[in-house]
Amino acid sequence: MSQNRLIFQDVADTCENASQAVSPGNFHEDITRRRFAYACFIFSALLLLMVVIGGITRVTDSGLSITQWEVIRGIIPPLNHSEWQEAFGRYQIIPEFTQQNSWMTLADFKKIYIWEWLHRLYGRFLGLLVIMPLFIPRIRKLVPVGYMRHWVTIIILITCQGAIGWWMVSSGLAERVDVSPYRLAVHLSLAFVIMSYVLVCGMRLMQPEWLIQHRARNRNMSLVRLSISLAMVLFMQNILGALVAGGEAAKIYLEWPMMGDTFFPYEAISSYVGYMDIISDPAIIQFIHRTLAYLIIVLSIMLWWKVRRSAYNTIATYYKYFLLCVLAQVMIGIGILEIGDYHRSIALRVIHQTVSFVVFASYVRFLFEVYYSQGISEVRVTAT
Repeated sequence: MSQNRLIFQDVADTCENASQAVSPGNFHEDITRRRFAYACFIFSALLLLMVVIGGITRVTDSGLSITQWEVIRGIIPPLNHSEWQEAFGRYQIIPEFTQQNSWMTLADFKKIYIWEWLHRLYGRFLGLLVIMPLFIPRIRKLVPVGYMRHWVTIIILITCQGAIGWWMVSSGLAERVDVSPYRLAVHLSLAFVIMSYVLVCGMRLMQPEWLIQHRARNRNMSLVRLSISLAMVLFMQNILGALVAGGEAAKIYLEWPMMGDTFFPYEAISSYVGYMDIISDPAIIQFIHRTLAYLIIVLSIMLWWKVRRSAYNTIATYYKYFLLCVLAQVMIGIGILEIGDYHRSIALRVIHQTVSFVVFASYVRFLFEVYYSQGISEVRVTAT
């Protein structure tokens, strides 16, 4: 009887909270929360478009075409022949041109310039999109309770992303013919953080706060721990992907599943004596990237075995979406290698980067569901 009393008491508490949630005042608050949630989802989609533009900028080697950081003046591209010649002249003195692209004409330069300019212009647009509403009192008053700090956090993160972007570009203007792969990894990792943060804010806003707190009490902690472990591996894989891209490691071995004639590239470490020499080698980074992909597949299967036994159908549903995204990403990665020509796989490499964000976003959605399980409408009660 005491067990039944606890169950009914929990239902009573839930009903009391529900009655409060549908009161006129809370009804309008719920509408406001949903509007801001939709704004978060739209902004996430805009961030994904930024990833596409950034991917094109990277694979076309356009990132160093603009050698200055002019926040205001840089909005307008060169408008006449003289201005184009001046911009081209600045590009001609950096190592990428003198050592790698000395064959370029002004017409060739314009093709890469436009992608970097578009990348920076779109970044400014995203920054203004989150900053300007703060100066509109009518919008500022509608911010859901407790979410102004999240809005400010997003602004800070995007501002940092712009500064890190220039920090990355500056690494390729003096001694290198490309940007530092480590700075590229920081730039890309922060993009994952921003997108995840915005998505989580949106998902929380889609539900009343009391419901979020109620679901938090129904967590399966063993499932939560395993899910977070896979999230960390996924994030690490994304960092390695940036290192592979930045160091053009995919150029070295274009076979799969072997790397040359062996599974492990032994010839890559034959001349190295130091630990740092080994882990900074592009071939080793590519090997780790591949191996971590296999680990993700194994962990995903292990997690699926646990998820399928969950009492909450929505968790399994979102995990299926994640598995489909992982399968697509693996096939795209193998496809890039099977093409066998690094330059012919430009489109697939852009898609590969974009889908990595889709994979991570789908997993964030699943992880949110695990963390805040559907604890009201789908509870299994076993009679004893």
